[in-house]
Amino acid sequence: MFEDSSHFSSEEPLKNVISSRNLIDEEQKREPATKPNDHPISGLDYALTLLSRRRYSTKELEKRLQKRGIQDTGNIIQRLKEWKYLDDEDFARSFVATRSRLSPRGPYLLRFELKAKGIPESIIDQTLSELLSSEQDLALEVLRKKLPTLNRYPLKKRREKAFAFLQRRGFRQDTVYEALQKVFPF
Repeated sequence: MFEDSSHFSSEEPLKNVISSRNLIDEEQKREPATKPNDHPISGLDYALTLLSRRRYSTKELEKRLQKRGIQDTGNIIQRLKEWKYLDDEDFARSFVATRSRLSPRGPYLLRFELKAKGIPESIIDQTLSELLSSEQDLALEVLRKKLPTLNRYPLKKRREKAFAFLQRRGFRQDTVYEALQKVFPF
């Protein structure tokens, strides 16, 4: 292939590779090592990433941003509200609807959960009055779903367990008594 192979020694390319590796190693020692995914992400990008996975209340998202050490959370929250990516009323409606469908709870427990997520009291009142049908009907529905697991107990024990179950689910005491009377007549 090469007519005059005396110009190329077999050691020369190897020396060049070694010396270029040493040069690269020296540069790497001076600069901190970074991984491809190690680039800093902006606060807005992080917030959008979080919101792409699930809904957040304003307070929840603000806590997540602060926990991450992101400054200027107020401007990020404001921009997300302007873009309609963050809305406490919409979050509360969605939360109550999902809870009512998947794991029905009474208004007291729903109120407590929404407060814990930082939803203002006025929005909680409005949402619960809009979305919750009769508390009595909801308690009866929850109790009827629970009945098959209670049937193995004697009547008195069934009533006690049903009462405790409905109270843990956040129903008022008078609502629980009315539901029990309909299901287990005294």
